[in-house]
Amino acid sequence: MGGLSFERQSTSILKNLDNPIEQEEIRTPEPEMEVKETVEGVPMALSGSTSSTKSNPDINNTVVNPESLVPPPPPVDSVPFKLNKQSVLSDFLKQNRLATERINEYSPAIIESNGTGQQPHTLWIGCSDSRISEACLGVMPGEVFTHRNICNIVNSNDFSVTGAIQFAVDVIKVKKIIVCGHTDCGGVWAALSSKRIGGVLDLWLNPVRHVRAQNRKELSLIKDPKEKCATLARLNLINSVQQLKRHPSCLAALKNQDVEIYGLMYDVGTGLLSEVEIPCDDEFDDVFHVGDHDDTEAGGH
Repeated sequence: MGGLSFERQSTSILKNLDNPIEQEEIRTPEPEMEVKETVEGVPMALSGSTSSTKSNPDINNTVVNPESLVPPPPPVDSVPFKLNKQSVLSDFLKQNRLATERINEYSPAIIESNGTGQQPHTLWIGCSDSRISEACLGVMPGEVFTHRNICNIVNSNDFSVTGAIQFAVDVIKVKKIIVCGHTDCGGVWAALSSKRIGGVLDLWLNPVRHVRAQNRKELSLIKDPKEKCATLARLNLINSVQQLKRHPSCLAALKNQDVEIYGLMYDVGTGLLSEVEIPCDDEFDDVFHVGDHDDTEAGGH
């Protein structure tokens, strides 16, 4: 699998992130969240009310607060965010104006060009986590077409992601697709837990729990909770890439060598990306003739 090559690396905005912001910062420390651990060492919520819905064999019927399935975040006064939970609408509009001014200082043609249409080179499929987005590539608006959901799941039953893939590949003709997972993923922590979350989240996380079940032996050998979470995040990423390659638009584009697909992991502790090797699905490739460039149909009678 080849390395990434992007024609543009736009770092001006990133350099300007260190500039002081002309607004009063309101610092309110977040209360620490109490968590306890399972036998496997995975953070788990305190018990809550029960649910009568049918459950996965790996999930009991205790409904928990999703926030308690992940480690508590650092206090807000320990990070220099430009906006916070006390920000008002005028603060958001001000930050938008300042960001636009920085883009125009770097290159006025960027926003002017975006006003006439989009020609992104890459589709980014990532997690909804606030700590990771396509911005880690140092790109400008208009470069990357983006789809994000909890746990960066690619599922053929999800019309949102499948529609985004079709549009990106067939309509705007991206040349690269990146599926990006990350460390310390809240959805992965939840999938490692045997507790129910309740609502739609249990249904949404089923693909991740299936990956967990398929790799139960490997995961059971890992005692460190953070390492176990990172491993399941990587395995889930691999599954998403394999599902992506089965999308009809991707099948055709890969066959014609019109698109390159990468799986990347983002380390939230370092801010760095690393490539994940995606195993070949030989059985699937054989059945669907992936990589077969002979379009001649078998002769009939």
